[in-house]
Amino acid sequence: MTKRWIVVGFALIFMGELFQFIHEVQGGLLGQGDVRVIVEQLLQPVGGLFAATGWWFLSQLHASDDAQRRLIASGFLFVGLDLASSAAVGFMYLWDISFFHHSQWETWLQMVGAAVAAGGFIATWIMMRQGTSLIVARHDTHV
Repeated sequence: MTKRWIVVGFALIFMGELFQFIHEVQGGLLGQGDVRVIVEQLLQPVGGLFAATGWWFLSQLHASDDAQRRLIASGFLFVGLDLASSAAVGFMYLWDISFFHHSQWETWLQMVGAAVAAGGFIATWIMMRQGTSLIVARHDTHV
């Protein structure tokens, strides 16, 4: 269940970033900025993909003892807290602009995605602290 939250959260973040990039390209906003702004706008959509890929690799780790399990669980907790703090700052920023302004829907999508993914990471931390393994048992194919 927590993996679904994380996947859905990252998908929403990516969709928001992609739609924002498309909106800016169609509006000619990229041509008005300096090189730093253009690079920033190009990197935003792939940032979510990098994070999702990193999460996938980390979720494949299997702890062999309690100390390793606590370390992996702590990593999930702090990634979740990072996403939660980003979502909180984004929601406060958006709340100042307007509750829902038509030109800010991409950012709302990103913030909701960050909140959902944060929930998934924090729920994963809770599950791991309770001793639940993230790795689904695989059948041994060797005879």
